[in-house]
Amino acid sequence: MTVARRHLRPVFLAVAATFVAACGVPTEDRAQVIAAQDLPYGLADAEASSASAVTGTEVDDLEPVALYFPVGTGLVAVSRDLPAPATLAAVVDALTRSGEGPSTPTRSAVDRGDVQRVDIRAGVATVELDARILDLPNAEQRVAVAQLVLTLTARPGVGQVAFTVGGDAVQVPRADGTLARSTVSRDDFIALVLS
Repeated sequence: MTVARRHLRPVFLAVAATFVAACGVPTEDRAQVIAAQDLPYGLADAEASSASAVTGTEVDDLEPVALYFPVGTGLVAVSRDLPAPATLAAVVDALTRSGEGPSTPTRSAVDRGDVQRVDIRAGVATVELDARILDLPNAEQRVAVAQLVLTLTARPGVGQVAFTVGGDAVQVPRADGTLARSTVSRDDFIALVLS
């Protein structure tokens, strides 16, 4: 029986070598472009998703964020995908890009430069405002504050918002027009949310 095995071994190796040679990778010295219609089903999609992973735009790297924009006399929530994890600064910056996308509102009461910084501590987001926002008419200032408060309190871990200018606390108008002397919450502006 061992004699038969010895004779079969060269035959087996010859068959295996033939099989490997038939299924091997071509030995060309440069890459070739393959037309999309010649690719196996689904391979083009896999290449696109791996390319997006390399560029950092993979779908898993995006996070839906609720942003509030003025419409008529109220505000509506608009979902926008931001790179994850979405920082409070990135969320506020997204408020200033109101015209992006076909279904988003066309205006924002928060302009670029209105917010200098956003910090969070113990559930309170502190928004450092540029002084020019205090020069807005009362109604527009109220909408800007409402946008910021509703958007920030929609984020995990944020329950209240405080506003400062030059590091000093400032009063801001609530939805009912009264001035808040310290922090404000979602409840102070929920009456402005349109369903």
